[in-house]
Amino acid sequence: MKGEPDVQGADRDASIADALGETVSADMRIPDTGSIEDDLRELARGLVEWVKSPGRQAVLAVLLAERTGSARPPDAVRHIFRDRIRQALPVVARAVDRGELPPGVDAAELVKAVVAPIYFRALITREQLTGTIAEKAVQLALTGARAGVFG
Repeated sequence: MKGEPDVQGADRDASIADALGETVSADMRIPDTGSIEDDLRELARGLVEWVKSPGRQAVLAVLLAERTGSARPPDAVRHIFRDRIRQALPVVARAVDRGELPPGVDAAELVKAVVAPIYFRALITREQLTGTIAEKAVQLALTGARAGVFG
């Protein structure tokens, strides 16, 4: 009824968030190769492999289906993706310290620029994901970062 909480929706949102959270936290590895290009490449390739696995595709497909029917994804899901970005921020900070990226670069925006093309292809255009796509995403994001787009 109108005005009553949507318990089924809340349970569904919690189930989606739990499934996504378990797979994200279990597979997240933050590289420290000494090179921003190599670190971002490892992050991007790791994401491609994560997204390509059948179980993760199912979780993301449900998330996308839920997203199309609501104004925004559940808070728990948004938190999971924010946390994944937050975990990757040291990669950018180390690159700034090494002089590979300009000071003031927005690390979160750079990480989002790397992962967005991968998620777009996985969820929207349903293209085959490859290491080449990961490489292109990294090169595009680094070109932008070095040109001052993210800061």
